[in-house]
Amino acid sequence: TVSEREWTLFTDASEKGWGGVLVSPKTQVYVVGKAWGAQEPQDHINVLEARALQASLVLFADLLVGSTLRIVVDNTTVVATVVKGTSSAEALALAVLDIRNSIVQGRITASIEYLASAKNPADGPSRTLVGGDDVIEKITKFYDQRVGGNWRLGGGGDPSSRVINRVASEGYRNLLR
Repeated sequence: TVSEREWTLFTDASEKGWGGVLVSPKTQVYVVGKAWGAQEPQDHINVLEARALQASLVLFADLLVGSTLRIVVDNTTVVATVVKGTSSAEALALAVLDIRNSIVQGRITASIEYLASAKNPADGPSRTLVGGDDVIEKITKFYDQRVGGNWRLGGGGDPSSRVINRVASEGYRNLLR
C-alpha cells in the first residue's frame, strides 16, 4: 500500500528546457516545464539533467517536506553522481550539491533510479513545456510494471478521475540563474 507521503519525481532536460512530473499515487500529478535561459543550452546535457532535478526539487519543495521520494531520471551520470555526491566536473558537482542540500533541508528520504527516456513522463514537458495524455500514459505504464497491472492514477480506470495540475512556472524565471 502506498502512503500519502510517498512521491515519485520524474525529471528530464533537453536543449529546449526542463520538465518535472511529480506523482502522488493516491492523489494528483503535478507537471512543470520551463524553457532554458540564454546560457543553459551551452552546458553539457549531464549538467542540464542535474539542473532539471534541482529546479523540480525547489519548485515542489513545499509538497515534499518530510516525504519519501523516488527520483527517476533518464541520465545514468546524474544517477551515479547523486549517489556518489560529487563529480570532477565543477558544474555537475555544484548542481549535485544543490540537489543533496534540497533533500537534506526538506527532510526528504530519497532514492534515485534510471528510466529510459522513451518511458520518462517528464520527456514531453522538457521539450514542449506542457504535459498531456502522454504524461498520464507513461506514468500508468511505470506503475503498472512496479505495482501490478491494475494500477490507475486517481483510482479506477476512469480518465475523469485523473487530475493533472500544470504548475505555472512564470514565477520561477530566475530559478536557475
